[in-house]
Amino acid sequence: RNPRIVGYGAYTYVAPRVINNSVVNDRNNYITINRGTADGIRKDMAVVSSEGIVGRVAYVSKHYATIISVLSSRNISTQIAGGNTGITSWSNSSPDFVMMSQVDIRAKVRKGDTAYTTSYSVYPENIPVGTVVAIDTYKVNNSLNLKLRLSNNFRKLKYVYIVKDEMGTEKKDLEQSTAAKEKAAMEAARKN
Repeated sequence: RNPRIVGYGAYTYVAPRVINNSVVNDRNNYITINRGTADGIRKDMAVVSSEGIVGRVAYVSKHYATIISVLSSRNISTQIAGGNTGITSWSNSSPDFVMMSQVDIRAKVRKGDTAYTTSYSVYPENIPVGTVVAIDTYKVNNSLNLKLRLSNNFRKLKYVYIVKDEMGTEKKDLEQSTAAKEKAAMEAARKN
């Protein structure tokens, strides 16, 4: 058994070392790791650390991979306070904070609450994203915007875990097949 691979539920975790990490005010920041296709790493696999969410695999070679980190333009489906969901994204500012938007105004959210990943993304559910440090109310669209302090300190990342979701590939294939069949059915209905 390979000591770099850990099994937990439907997931297997591979633990590579971070060998390069950009933490600047770019639109997308990347992390390079010392594992690649030879270790079973594939594009779009989720990446976490012992502290929380890190990002997703963007590019892979035989022995290396680059991860697009949470410090990017990609949105993350997030939940807080009793399962209330929202969208979390980075605003190209500090590498310590992200914003969670589209949270129902009735959610009982307090400073210090933790936001987690949902099951609606590539990430395993309930991986910490960050803790609430500020709450803004928008009555026009009945929503809250939450400023989250990230669970990870991206300046100090040394090791991460690549999440190999054995069931996720089947789920993704089924969802893509369903979308393609629905699109074909709608096009056929329009022609009739």
